[in-house]
Amino acid sequence: MNLLDAYVTRVLGYEEKDWGNGPVKLVKVEYDSWGRISETALVFTGETREQKAAEVVEGYHFLV
Repeated sequence: MNLLDAYVTRVLGYEEKDWGNGPVKLVKVEYDSWGRISETALVFTGETREQKAAEVVEGYHFLV
């Protein structure tokens, strides 16, 4: 399986959920990967989830 670079083009919203092992922070984003625009949700867990979610802004890099 190959991983591709993706960059956030727009943050669509934030959501807090409890998935059984504790709360998680979902950040719904629109992203660009090699010219293709798509949407997904980035999931952050643990004690630093709020700080990590706050770092997601336009230009944020992640792998898909």
